[in-house]
Amino acid sequence: MSNVISFIIGAVFGGAIALLFAPQSGEELRANIRNEAEVGRQRLQAPYEKSMQDLRERIEMVQADVQSLLERSDEQEEQAAEGSEAAESA
Repeated sequence: MSNVISFIIGAVFGGAIALLFAPQSGEELRANIRNEAEVGRQRLQAPYEKSMQDLRERIEMVQADVQSLLERSDEQEEQAAEGSEAAESA
């Protein structure tokens, strides 16, 4: 995934550099740079959103795992306390 993003970023920068060396008026050049930047932003939007969704899902999974571990730890702590109380009363 990062190779695709790197390629897109490189293509955008390469396009911008090519525009800088093209024989155009300043106004045309700025318009072209603006257009290329917008095209690049649009190309990156979908991979960015997918990455963010994947990250959110992973965070939710980790949170669920941590919650499960905490619950198991609490249960084991209670069992240990009960065992300790039973041993003391015996």
